[in-house]
Order: sequence, then C-alpha cells, then structure tokens
Amino acid sequence: MGKSKRKKERKNKEIKVQENTNIEEKEIKEPVKLKEETSVKIIVISGESYFDGSFIGLLAWKLLGYIITIITFGLAHPFALCMRYNWQTKHTVVNGKRLKFDGHGYQLIGKWIWWWILTIITFGLYYIFIPAQKRKWIVKHTHYENYDKDSEEDENNKSKFTGSIFAYVGWSLLTSFIAIFSFGLLLPVSICLMKNFQIKHTIYDGEELEFTGDPINLLLNCLKWIGLTLITFGLYSFVIETSVIKWTVKNIVKKGVSKKVFSTEKYLLIPLLISFISFIVVSIFAYPLIDDYIDSIKEEIDYIIQDEVYTGQDWGDKYALYLKHHILDDVLEVRVAIVNVDESSSPELFINYTNKDKENITKFLYIKDKTVQSSRNYKNAEIKLLCTVEDEEYKWAIFTPEKESENGKLYFTDKLMEEDFEKIEYKKEDKEFQRKYVMRNINLIYYYISKDELHNDMNALIGNYEGDNYITSSVDNEFKKAIEAERLEIENLKRLQVGDYYAKYGTYKLYTNGLHSRFALEEDDEIFELKAGGVCHIKRTNHLGNEVDKDCTYQVADSNYIIDSKKIATINVTYEGGNTNYQVKDNNVLTNSWYTLKLK
Repeated sequence: MGKSKRKKERKNKEIKVQENTNIEEKEIKEPVKLKEETSVKIIVISGESYFDGSFIGLLAWKLLGYIITIITFGLAHPFALCMRYNWQTKHTVVNGKRLKFDGHGYQLIGKWIWWWILTIITFGLYYIFIPAQKRKWIVKHTHYENYDKDSEEDENNKSKFTGSIFAYVGWSLLTSFIAIFSFGLLLPVSICLMKNFQIKHTIYDGEELEFTGDPINLLLNCLKWIGLTLITFGLYSFVIETSVIKWTVKNIVKKGVSKKVFSTEKYLLIPLLISFISFIVVSIFAYPLIDDYIDSIKEEIDYIIQDEVYTGQDWGDKYALYLKHHILDDVLEVRVAIVNVDESSSPELFINYTNKDKENITKFLYIKDKTVQSSRNYKNAEIKLLCTVEDEEYKWAIFTPEKESENGKLYFTDKLMEEDFEKIEYKKEDKEFQRKYVMRNINLIYYYISKDELHNDMNALIGNYEGDNYITSSVDNEFKKAIEAERLEIENLKRLQVGDYYAKYGTYKLYTNGLHSRFALEEDDEIFELKAGGVCHIKRTNHLGNEVDKDCTYQVADSNYIIDSKKIATINVTYEGGNTNYQVKDNNVLTNSWYTLKLK
C-alpha cells in the first residue's frame, strides 16, 4: 500500500509540473502589462529526480539478458542490452519528467559487430573505446516521456552526449587509477568524478544536466551497504547496484537549478596526488615480482620456440635456458652443482658465481609447475646438510654466516620450495638447536658453465648426472656418531647417574611381586617421585603401618660395592622426620632392604 501511494504521489507531481509548464507557455504568448514600480520575482521550479525500479526487476532483466546472450553465442547481446535499458529508463525520472528509451537491438547490432571487428584488428586496443560509443548511442535514444519526435529536427532539442570519446576513456582510466591505487578507499570519489563527467555532458531533448553528488555522502552509503551485506551474509550484495542507480539519479538536476553542484577541481587534485604516491610505493615493492613474472613468461616463450640448448632432459633444458637468460647475460661463467633435495624426478641446482660488484652469490633453483623457480641471492653463503636428532631426517640448507662469527642464518631449501622464507637464527653454542639438529658441511662438485660453451657444458653436466654422484663426501658415519652423542647428552639431561647405572626422572612405584607376604603391602603403599635438581617426593606406608607423604631431598652416595664389575651406588633420601636409602643395581630400579620400586 505504502509503495503504491508513493508512486501515486510522484505521478501527481509529474502531472503538476506538466500543468505548470503548459500554463507558463500560454502566459508567454500574451504579453503582460506591468504597472509602474512593480517588481517581478522569478522562481524556477525543478521536479524531483528518482529511480523507482526494484532490485528484483533489475536482477531479472540482467539474468534474462545473460541467458539470451549465452544461448545465441553473443549475437543477440545488443537486443539484451536494449531490453534492460528500456526497463531501466522507463523507471527513471529526471527533474520530475519520466524518461523513455526508443533504441532497438536491430539498430545497435550493426554498430556492435563493427566495434568488435575494430577490436580484433587492433589486437584489443579499440575495446577501451566501446563504453564511450555505447554511452553516446544510449543517450541519443533516451528522451522525456512527452517528447515530440518532430522537435528533434531542431538541433537544440536533440538528445546527445557531448563528451569526446578520448575524454571518456581518459576519465575512465583516471578514476580507475584513483580507485585501485587508493586500495578502494577513494572509490566514492572516483565514482563521483566519472558520474560528473558523464552527466554534465548528457543532454535530454535539449535540456542540459548537472551532477550534485557528494563523495562523503556516497562513502557513508557505501559503508551502510557493506554493513548490510555482511549482516545478511552477502544477500544484500544483489541490491547494491540498484542502490547506486537510485543514488546517482537522485543527484541529477537540470543545469542552473541547483547551487550545490559537484566540483571537479575540489575533489580531483588531492585524491590524484594520494593515488600517485601510492602508485610509486607499490611499484617499488612490486617491481621484483613483476620482473620475475616477466622472466618466467620469457622463459616459457624461449622454451616453446625451442632454443638452441638441448641436454637430453626436460629439466636440464629448463635450467640451461634459465642460466642463459637470467645469469649468463651478466656474467661470463657460473659454477653449478646438481642435488636432489626432495627425491623428486627433477633434481635441484645450487649455482654460485661472482657478480659485477665482486660479490660471491649463491642461488637455489628448482622446478615447480613446469617452470624454473629461483631463491633470492645469498651473499657469501655455504651449503650445509642437517640431520634431525629425533628421526635422522636429512635437510639441505643455505647458511649465511655473520661477519667474523661462526653464527648466522639458516634457510632450509625444502621451505624455499614451498615459498616459505622463514629463517632460523643459528648460534654455535645453542644447545636447543643442537638437540634438534646436527649440522655438517657438505662437499659438492661444482662444474663450470661458461656463456660461450653453454650447450656443451650443460650437455656434459646433465649427461654425467647419476643420483647424488656430484656429492663427494660421505657424511653418514659422521652424522651417526654425532647424532648418538647428542642423543646420549639429551638422555643424560633426563636421568640421574647412580654408580654405573642410572635412574630416569619420573615416578617409581612399588613392585609387589617381590614383597614378603607377611608385609601385605599394596602397590600404592610406596610412591617415590624423582626430580632433577636434588628434589623428590615420597609417599609410603612401611611394614609397621607408619605413613609418610612429604617432599624430600636426595644425594647420590658413591661406594666401592661392585657386582659383575659394575659399581653400585645409593640415593640417600631425607625428609622431615626421617630418611631412607635406595640402591640402584639395575637401570630404573630402586631397592632397599625390604622391597623394590620400578619406574612407571
């Protein structure tokens, strides 16, 4: 009811405006005689601008247009556009006068085909001019509802778009630049700038228009629309286009009617300056990524056109082309060693060379998604092989030492292949690192690859490669000895040495099978918790029924007592009100004169 009432009121407004217009025309035909000293106050009345189409209607016509376009393989796209513009235009009221659209698909299809022919023969360049051409055609066929076709013979009464095609393209690029390089923050400003250009160059039936939109008002609306989209889990996003159309139409007025007109000078300079500064900053940081992307495309093109380097292996050809176009352009020769970091069918390359600045550079190359990927440059780097103490897993790493120090940074090559550049700070005396890894230098056989002999050198290198035959040093025994030593040290941190035996830190419980039956003790009658640092806890019920549940301290008492050529020692435990002694004659077994405790 409310919606139909509003439509009725708006219709009445349109009728009143038309009636007022007719009255004015009649009065102008008859000259009015004014008495002396009579003042005349001229009031210009402008009707309301609004869009009364629903988002469901807009969505339905867009979907219908997509369906028609798809099933006709794009041939009927001009007809789909005209159907949509016809609906959208007849729901648009500008200055109290409803618009209508008299364009037809058969009028547009010839132009549409011609535009796409020009796009094809210019390799896509003409595509940027199509929106301006389309805008000109749409405005030409848009009129007010009471439009008299015969009046179009007068040039001053025509509907037309007066902006040039090049200006349209320029403003499109400029506003896109502001929106992109402000990361969307200045999108409302860019929208208003483009809408202002479009509307102030639009004439309907000889009537010039102006744009009164305010970017701050649009920003607040955008925030509201985004909030509603989030609250409705994205459903409101279907309404946003309709909301933008309503906001735009609301801010269209007849030229000269409103003092509140959008100012290009006010809103262009600062946003453009901000976006330009942002563009420079982004370009500085994005250049390496763009350069790598261009290099990868260049590499692919070189490979497709079958460059002159053939090694007999697909991965070898790719590495050879990378060296040719990315390394040997700047230096005369490099040193190359082949390894197989991840046991894949395509081994990896460590390359080493001296650049123009006399710096020693090491890079790591690998193949991912059928293209060569490269690590960054590592200066004065060393190749290390690490083995995990826990499971003896081997890891390759690039080590960059600190100046005049044995410390440095480690970059695991398997992480580099996953594009995870997290580094590990290495310190020689870092016990935590040593308990996790054992690190050794690795001797690689490097082959020289020269710029002039690239073909022959790469052929020899790839042809002679068999597994890990370019690694000369056998490190397995060294690693195993070092790993065992680290494991033993780790174990020693977890246990107490008692004579020639040890007792691990933990909880010891009564071993009941060895008890004399007359004591009738249960398993929980004796619990002894051995901790590092000389502290412990004892909970016991002895054979006399006395209970103890107290913290305690202990010391290891050596003795000359020998069994099977092994020294037997004692843990002397002291607690408030008493003491007890545990003899260790087997690993993780405590005994006294009455019973035995075992580690649980």
